[in-house]
Amino acid sequence: MGQLHEIPLSISAELEFIPDAGTVPDAVSLDQEVPDFFRLRGRFPDLAGRCSREIAAEGKHFEALLELVLLQREEILRLERLLVQEMISGRNLLRTCSFGGSGFGISESELERVFGNSFPGNPGDYYRVRLYFPEQGNAVYAYAVLDEAAESGTVRHFSFTRLRPEDEDAIVEMVFARERDFLRKRSDARVREQEDRQRKPC
Repeated sequence: MGQLHEIPLSISAELEFIPDAGTVPDAVSLDQEVPDFFRLRGRFPDLAGRCSREIAAEGKHFEALLELVLLQREEILRLERLLVQEMISGRNLLRTCSFGGSGFGISESELERVFGNSFPGNPGDYYRVRLYFPEQGNAVYAYAVLDEAAESGTVRHFSFTRLRPEDEDAIVEMVFARERDFLRKRSDARVREQEDRQRKPC
């Protein structure tokens, strides 16, 4: 997979060591292997958005139908968020320190917290990965390879080798949404700071 943007981000993750790299599925086999739980979001958000636009284009007499579609969509998303939260509740999961469409980083201290001294981490090792996003009501099932250790030796990076295109799109969209939100908040803070300075008497 090509290198995609990553940001500092903590999400819940599971790693399952794959001793035989030859068992990593191809794209078609991966799609068949993905458990139902990890198909929660599927194509529903895109379908809802397209339907909303088409219904709205029909005129005012379809406003009630559009409202119903949007309410149902929000209810489904709420249930998905609850399901993901229930799935990870009380479990001793890893937390990433960086994340993006290409892969993710996990600190060595975090790996030690979960695995103790038993983490079999050698560059080139393959892992089955489960990632959980409670806020988005989403979960991703993929395969990743452990990269060479960072020079600092404090973070281990994993690059996706098998990831469904729809999951990659969802990850990239989430990463850029987080960045936009961060930039907006920083801009708002600067505006407030400037306004405060202007209000202060000379």
